[in-house]
Amino acid sequence: MDLASAVVVGSLAVLGYVYLGYPLLVLVLARGLGTSVRPVPATPPVALVIAAFNEALVMAEKIRNTLALDYPAERLSIVVVCDGSTDETARIARECGGGRVRVLDDPVRGGKVGALNHGVRATTEDLLVFSDANALYRRDALRQLVAPFADARVGLASGFKTVTARSSAIGEGERTYWGYESRLRWAETCLGSTVAVVGEILAVRRALFEDMPGHILVDDSYLCLRVLRSGARVVFVPEAVSVEGPAATRAGELIRRRRIAAGRFQLLCAPRQWPWRRPGVLVALVSHKFLRLLSPVLLILVLAGTIVLARRDGAWLARAAVVSQFGFYAAAALGAGNRGGRLARLATYFVAGQLGVLAGAVAYLSGGGAEIWQPVARQPSLPPE
Repeated sequence: MDLASAVVVGSLAVLGYVYLGYPLLVLVLARGLGTSVRPVPATPPVALVIAAFNEALVMAEKIRNTLALDYPAERLSIVVVCDGSTDETARIARECGGGRVRVLDDPVRGGKVGALNHGVRATTEDLLVFSDANALYRRDALRQLVAPFADARVGLASGFKTVTARSSAIGEGERTYWGYESRLRWAETCLGSTVAVVGEILAVRRALFEDMPGHILVDDSYLCLRVLRSGARVVFVPEAVSVEGPAATRAGELIRRRRIAAGRFQLLCAPRQWPWRRPGVLVALVSHKFLRLLSPVLLILVLAGTIVLARRDGAWLARAAVVSQFGFYAAAALGAGNRGGRLARLATYFVAGQLGVLAGAVAYLSGGGAEIWQPVARQPSLPPE
């Protein structure tokens, strides 16, 4: 096998493992060997911390949604941390809270990590729940989220993030992606622990929480690794549903992907944060999180390699592969303009994700990934069912 063929075959093998092989493997193992989490209904004291920066447009709805949760009011402490907001976020939170919401109005921006640290220090409850201002919870979401903590081995629980379906590449792609991710996280949970969580609906034991360093780019991934290193379980709770709208623009989606990718590169380059004493979890972390960071480079190598092979006599298979790849990227271009149907819009979302990873790599390697947290504007969320 020559170099071009080896590059194509090797790249396709890794891509196939990341997006198909690993998910299928854990799904099969979960169904054959896994055990599902058995939550016990309970309502322990909970502190719900919401970090917000200039969220005046959504804050009233968020507070109404939170106060309407099916959870005893005397066991739920609600804290909104306004991280240097320059709009009416703090005033709206106070007025809509009706005395049940504590608002910490920090005049100077410190970033999301600093806001969450501040919110935690202002509470005393043993269970901490983190949420975003633009994420709306289903009425029973909090009860469902905290139920697994009846098992002392559980240290962190993350819920099911769903995105309002819209007729756009961003909306359809994001909704499809989270459906795929949720199945994978469920399977990993059945095998012990998932390695992926969402910050919009996340609960952690206070005993496992320490102030996060200010340079951390992705707070939820950092917390997940910290709990995994402690030996506790990280579980996915599909019944705990959080709903939010898709990013309002493709530029906003790219910024979000860039920040997440930069945060993953940050953790990839910090092996001390990895759960070395848990080999199975480490394999899941590399397979589910870190290998995806190679996807854009692997896709470029596949295209370049097949172009080289296609120039040879009788290389009809390579030529067909080149045509199919250009067809895929053409479909993504059509989807970017909301043309070409659902498959084209999904292709757009996938390609945008790869561009986000490349942008995140550049940002992290150039030191530009550490800019202060900037929430991405999203389309309005539909009320949870």
